Amino acid sequence: FDYAFVFDLANFEYVTASETPYAIVVSADSSSAYITSGYSEAGKKPIQVTVTVNELSSTGPWTIGSTAYESLDAAIAAADNGDTIVGAAGTYTVNPMAINKNITIKSDSEIDAVVLDASGVSKVFDIARYYELNLNNIAIINAVAGLNNSTILVNGTLKTNNVSFDNCDGNKTTQAVIKVNANGLAIINDTTFNNCLGDIGIVYNNAV
Repeated sequence: FDYAFVFDLANFEYVTASETPYAIVVSADSSSAYITSGYSEAGKKPIQVTVTVNELSSTGPWTIGSTAYESLDAAIAAADNGDTIVGAAGTYTVNPMAINKNITIKSDSEIDAVVLDASGVSKVFDIARYYELNLNNIAIINAVAGLNNSTILVNGTLKTNNVSFDNCDGNKTTQAVIKVNANGLAIINDTTFNNCLGDIGIVYNNAV
């Protein structure tokens, strides 16, 4: 946690008007603030000070509950099993991301999508066996399938709702936009594939 300390100088108490503070030390942990003051003069009472502790809100377009993250990668890394990651509608450049927990990624808007710009990356999501990724109101653009890769590789479970793929390369049956391997499952709802090279949206175990 980050804290902003606000000192109310009007509440300093001195033994006499001419005395000045000896020392003030402020520290904090995740839940408390501490203040230690020295004596203004030997044998006199400690200096008193009022400290207001304001917890600074974390910032970033991706949130899990009330905690914000600067990137989707960071949010996925921090997520617990079953968490929902909410993204502010907008466009974000992404790197390949491994999914080894059950998570949902969704837009904070019912109308405007979160756009994930792969910028030529060959695999946006790699879903591990036994784990589930839910995508809701997400657009994925500019992904290029590499050798035996895909925009989303499914060894676990993929569920999509209101998802679009634009300009994603799926030019071979082993390099589709969504590739579901033998142990995988894909449940696709309200999902479109636009300007995807080869017009191959989904393959299951190397069969279109």
